[in-house]
Amino acid sequence: MRHKFFEIKNFKGIEQVKIDFDSKPQSDVYTLVGLNESGKTTILEALNFFSYKAETLNPLNLPGYTVKDVHELIPISKRSNFNDDISIKVGFELDDEDNKKLKEFLLGSLKFFTFLLLTQYRGFRKDDTRNTLFLFDEPASNLHPSAQSQLLESFGKFPTNTSIMYTTHSHHMINPDWLEGTFVVKNEGLDYEDEDNYNAKNTNVTLQKYRSFVANHPNQTIYFQPILDVLDYSPGKLENVPNVVMVEGKNDFYTLKYFQEIVLKRFLSVKLMPGAGSGNLDCVIRLYLAWGRSFIILLDSDSAGVKEKKRYEDLFGILVQNRIFLLKDVDSSWNKEMESLIEKTDIVAIQSVAYPSTSKFNKTHFNRAIQELYLTNKKPKMSKVTVNNFQKLLKFCEQKLK
Repeated sequence: MRHKFFEIKNFKGIEQVKIDFDSKPQSDVYTLVGLNESGKTTILEALNFFSYKAETLNPLNLPGYTVKDVHELIPISKRSNFNDDISIKVGFELDDEDNKKLKEFLLGSLKFFTFLLLTQYRGFRKDDTRNTLFLFDEPASNLHPSAQSQLLESFGKFPTNTSIMYTTHSHHMINPDWLEGTFVVKNEGLDYEDEDNYNAKNTNVTLQKYRSFVANHPNQTIYFQPILDVLDYSPGKLENVPNVVMVEGKNDFYTLKYFQEIVLKRFLSVKLMPGAGSGNLDCVIRLYLAWGRSFIILLDSDSAGVKEKKRYEDLFGILVQNRIFLLKDVDSSWNKEMESLIEKTDIVAIQSVAYPSTSKFNKTHFNRAIQELYLTNKKPKMSKVTVNNFQKLLKFCEQKLK
């Protein structure tokens, strides 16, 4: 037995949301990402109340578990005149073993079937194949980052007949492999840039799959910042790296790193270093010159790259001679940005791994997809033209560093 979906209606701050567990590829771990007071805990409370029994955990006095007054479940904005219903619906998918047991025990009684689902039909026994959904509200609270990482790793080791849903706003609790089961929770009535004017009557908790949310709201990064913190690159101990290729930023870094380690699995001696833009490498250049370390700089062939190459050469003079290169210095036909080295069909193939509905190039989606592919070690089929371009580029860098 496997959960397929939950539909929540008129529960506290939730007017209506649907949690779809039928993701492709299938996931057993589901992450709710959102800021404080966005409604993550409310969603877990709603799922818990689906099988709520007042006598079960009352002695533990768990916050939010006991229903003392059902009127408290009515959305605040509707309490003055509420004549609707509060509902929590769940869908299940049954396998052959479940159907066999249902035929043996339920005798066609729908009411008895529902009773068993909520009280008896659970997969805690060692030889039981039935699915159990565990709900964890901020399980990483007060844990050291290393302990959070260990906790996240343990989620992947749960028995195959169990599923997990947890809330978090910690980037240590995000696994890129589970993004298909990740949802962004948002309180439409709360403006985090103007919290002083918040009115509880405007509360409306919404839920959307991560990929859909970032596609529809690419600029609202505050709601999925923990995921971006995982995908973003943090530089390592560069003082221990003797030779390095400096690139304009993290997007070029991840693109080169992906083709180097995942696609080609070659030129691994070439160490890459991301800058903060084509014109922001001054400090790092000074450090490497002071350390006497070998380096080259690789810039796009666009107008910004051409401009910054001339500026660096004017600023540092002979010290950077034969160290700064544009893409067109590698191949005269490469007169644009690094993305132009990738065939259009390959760009769509890369984007579609993270954004299945994509049909044309989107710079933000492409860069996030490259990061995710690198972290998850995935490789879509690519043309020889694209592969050969990056092989040529990395070989050029390797030769110039010698």
